Amino acid sequence: NSLGMKFVPVPGTKVLMCIHETRKGDYAKYADENPDIDGTWRTNAYKGMAVSNADEHPVVSVSWEDSRSFCGWLSQKEGLPHRLPSDEE
Repeated sequence: NSLGMKFVPVPGTKVLMCIHETRKGDYAKYADENPDIDGTWRTNAYKGMAVSNADEHPVVSVSWEDSRSFCGWLSQKEGLPHRLPSDEE
């Protein structure tokens, strides 16, 4: 996709799954376009543990609601539906 997120098919389904967790760089593009997003994801610590601020590392401190909103934003941006995986997936 336009963010460089690579998706692969889940065997036996029509589902495509990203090969990595959402990266800080991906989420930053979303946050830049949505200034109401809580900025805690920019922190360099999670539960007292140091985390990287590198764009290719996973984003942390993101709520379920913000994750769903990111998927909605990406769906609109790409013209294809994106969603969080279900528990079964």
